[in-house]
Amino acid sequence: MKNRNAIIFILFLTLILFSNNASPSYAGTLTDTRLEEINNDFKGLWVATVLNLDYPSKATTDSATLKKEAIEILDKAQIMGINAIVLQVRPSADALYQSKIYPWSKYLTGKQGVAPSDDFDPLKFWIDEAHKRNIALHAWLNPYRITRKNGSEPSYDYSSLASNHPAKLHPQWVVEHTDGNLYFNPGLPEVREHIVESIMEIVSNYDVDGIHFDDYFYPSTSFNDGDAYKKYGANFNSLSDWRRNNVDALINDVYTAIKEEKPQVRFGVSPFGIWANAKNNKEGSDTNGFESYYSQYADTKKWLQTNMVDYLAPQLYWNIGYNAADYSKLVAWWADAAKDSKANLYIGQAAYRVGDKDVTSPWYGVDEISRQLTLNKSYAQIKGSIYFRYAFFKDNMDLSNLLTVHNNSNGIGSVQKLLVIGRPVKDVTTTSSFYFIGGASDVNYPVYLNGEEIRIRTMSGYFGTYVPLKNGVNTFVISQNGKKVTRKITRVSKSTTQASPMTKPEIITGSTWPQTATMISTDEELKFYCRAPIGATVTATLAGKTYNLIPNTKSTTSTALYSTSYSLRIKAPVQSGSAKIVDLGKPIYKMSYKGTVDTETGNVNVKIAMEGAPLVAIVNDEFINSYESATTSNGAHFILQKGMKDYITGENGDYTRLSSGIWVKTNDISVSNSTLSKNVINKISTSNTSKKEEIYFDMSQQVVSSVDYDGKFVEISFANTYKIPEFSSQNSSLIKSSEHIAENSLMKVRFEISNPESLAGYYMENTTKGVKLVLKKKFAAYSVNPNFPLEGAVIMIDPGHGGTDSGAIGLLGTLYTEKGVVLDYSFYLKAILEGLGADVIMTRDQNIYVSLDSRLMLSRAESPDLFISIHADSLDDSADISKVRGFTIYYKDPIAKAFANSLKETISSKHAIVNRGVKNMNFYVVRGTWTPSVLIETGFMPNPSDFQWLTDAYEQEMFAKTIGETIVKYFSQSN
Repeated sequence: MKNRNAIIFILFLTLILFSNNASPSYAGTLTDTRLEEINNDFKGLWVATVLNLDYPSKATTDSATLKKEAIEILDKAQIMGINAIVLQVRPSADALYQSKIYPWSKYLTGKQGVAPSDDFDPLKFWIDEAHKRNIALHAWLNPYRITRKNGSEPSYDYSSLASNHPAKLHPQWVVEHTDGNLYFNPGLPEVREHIVESIMEIVSNYDVDGIHFDDYFYPSTSFNDGDAYKKYGANFNSLSDWRRNNVDALINDVYTAIKEEKPQVRFGVSPFGIWANAKNNKEGSDTNGFESYYSQYADTKKWLQTNMVDYLAPQLYWNIGYNAADYSKLVAWWADAAKDSKANLYIGQAAYRVGDKDVTSPWYGVDEISRQLTLNKSYAQIKGSIYFRYAFFKDNMDLSNLLTVHNNSNGIGSVQKLLVIGRPVKDVTTTSSFYFIGGASDVNYPVYLNGEEIRIRTMSGYFGTYVPLKNGVNTFVISQNGKKVTRKITRVSKSTTQASPMTKPEIITGSTWPQTATMISTDEELKFYCRAPIGATVTATLAGKTYNLIPNTKSTTSTALYSTSYSLRIKAPVQSGSAKIVDLGKPIYKMSYKGTVDTETGNVNVKIAMEGAPLVAIVNDEFINSYESATTSNGAHFILQKGMKDYITGENGDYTRLSSGIWVKTNDISVSNSTLSKNVINKISTSNTSKKEEIYFDMSQQVVSSVDYDGKFVEISFANTYKIPEFSSQNSSLIKSSEHIAENSLMKVRFEISNPESLAGYYMENTTKGVKLVLKKKFAAYSVNPNFPLEGAVIMIDPGHGGTDSGAIGLLGTLYTEKGVVLDYSFYLKAILEGLGADVIMTRDQNIYVSLDSRLMLSRAESPDLFISIHADSLDDSADISKVRGFTIYYKDPIAKAFANSLKETISSKHAIVNRGVKNMNFYVVRGTWTPSVLIETGFMPNPSDFQWLTDAYEQEMFAKTIGETIVKYFSQSN
């Protein structure tokens, strides 16, 4: 705790220096580069004005007070590392900006329609002050809400509305809801037009960086809109579908209008965190709560997946493990929903729940938010967070400190007498508006950047500064005691790709689905897709049936001809008869546009694989990777072995799906037009030694088999298998019980592990009669010689990179790169472990290149008791790397989780370095299941503080000792 507090104290001092000296002092629009940085790493803060929750603290017309409170909020946000303010500018159909449509907000001045003094415009002031601090400003509004009554206020309070309020001018637009409030009717086209017009008033007149909706759409299912439904809902199957279409139309119209006026302005929505529960919708999440899809008629998943918004920030306001709505399950669900979207996914974080006084509550203290932020980092789709809301940071210093450390990780320290610019290591060209320059200097003399002294250096002379760039060549001269080093950084304009008008109405060649190999099973969907002019009629014909496609954009005000996407999902056509591969041919797309007709076909035939169709995959190589989906982006899944067979049920580009549900690269298999006899497991036998247990499965044929572990159960799966004899755990020291599970063509045996702490690895191997499952027992420290606690243990150390692969470049440039740093760490660790009695194997012990596959296969061949990969981290120089530091522990399989957590805790307690936590990531070298495998990112090479201790021999040895102590502790825990 002392170390953590010291880090925070140093951090605040450093931040004060940076905020005083490094913040831009200008106002105006943010650069494209800065906006891109913010959008891809969004650190947002909601500032609520309704009921004076955050701003202003009390309604007032005094412009000086309004300015003062705004600056206080922005200054604190800057210190906490916030890069985007989401300011509520229209809380209840009233404005915190000068509007010709809506009256001034009562929450601003105390009475609706009354302006603040001195012609003060809050929104303009907030934008200017945010931009001075390099912070984006998103204007948050509630589109449908007219009133927001509290308990003491009357229902349907028209009298509180200003005389020029749109609700008074157009009473036919208003619905009196059962909650006592007034709402605009989403089902009226004129209401949607009004809302779009009011939003464009903001976009046109202010330099906002975004328009933001929260989760208020239809207030409930009992909304009184029957007359509008009768008038406009005839073409819809239900009231629910019509209401959802109304909300979809508003979202689409707002997005389109913004992009036509100012494409750089972002449009985002922060919906309720549950789209739908799986019990009500098969595509929903494993939750049991209020559903935006059914209760608010907000199809938020559709907006994300069809790119109707620039970002979505679902409000995940529950804790990890909460039964009805588990944060971890929802994060995973939303990340999956966003995986193919161009829109960014942010998470709405429940800062308001922190500080529960009940010590048994998950919201006691700040640990829950910390865990959630760590979990977020394990999903590449998650590009940031928005915190609800400002007041909870104002009143909770622990929460503010947590966010400050999370967002800014700054520090001081290092020793070197060379004058070096290590970052950038050479002259560069960039589109960034800022660039990081870092290096080493003699601490005994001042060092200057273009004649101005660099005042913030580490104890030993390492430095890093984030400099602004003008367009063209920027020359930077680092000078010290007669020495000079120069870097030229050329800033060029960022090329922007904007849609060009079409030269003629047609279906765009190459846009038609499918373009690559496509085969699905009978229970899947087909998705027709092509691009054609906005306003066209487009159909797709497949297997003699024609379908009308739905345009993404239905209309445009432009006189030029622009394209949009046309698509439709349908269930696979029903097939009958004997099992076979059905070739439906190529879909034929037809476009009609103002008398012009054009046709295009898909590039390849669409096929359907009926269950048991005679098409078999056979593994060619000794080992091949499998994948959970038709991509390598999420890392490999199971390892399959030579000769394994399974039916093929799908194709997607270069990937083939097997009946067991996993994907393989098509080049890794051979294909046979044949059928498989159903596999029979005739016998299960076991052998048990002091180091491992082996379970043998004698099989009638070699089918695709895989093994998985969830921290409690080891599960082995067999494709195309229908019979498995019972397994007896009577003679097993590792297995408590077992059960058989049949899932379609898969048969599984699930083994419950008696004591998960005693399981040290698991894997599967082919045998002459089938396969065997190997369960390794955990090595016991001190079991051989009390003076050498690790005697008998085999530990593999994997120094990252090597040879031509230098890894991260640090502040000494090519003089000392990551490959050398981690090799030095590894030598220290090797010596310490051998001193404790261990047998140590290194994947490399010199400056040579070793491929990732070779490292993993060496680990598999040796099957050590532990595998530790040593690395150091980095970032691109367009980021301010002086603000990013700390160590991180990565693991992939649950078998390594306990050791990874133990490493994190021990390192954090013994070293004054930022703890970036433990993350579950599918890195290639740590995917081995045969031993606990972790990857340690020891620190950030370009960060001055981290580079100091990363390159200090004493710190390297101390860090290695800490790892050694952790290993002894881990192997000493009860088996």
